[in-house]
Amino acid sequence: MWSQWTEAYFLRFTPEEIAWHTTLLADRRPGDAPLVAVRQLTERGGTAVLTYTPHGVHSFARTTAVLDQMGLNVVDARLITSAIGFSLETYVVLEDNAL
Repeated sequence: MWSQWTEAYFLRFTPEEIAWHTTLLADRRPGDAPLVAVRQLTERGGTAVLTYTPHGVHSFARTTAVLDQMGLNVVDARLITSAIGFSLETYVVLEDNAL
């Protein structure tokens, strides 16, 4: 699983985030459906949203538009593309009324 990532991945994400990603992605195969996962970030007071999809045009814009339609504000976003052509996008979101 880790061989698809460059050094930038390991510098950009914390060990806890890498452990979460590894748990989610370890058994995935190239033909699997896109993945969306959510977890509470009690230490940061928000929610983490992860998408893992084949790299596509405008995926960031599409994802942030959906999050906005759901009444969520993006307070942090990180995107990285793997060596096998997938995009890993992580967002920290807050509900509109949480600001």
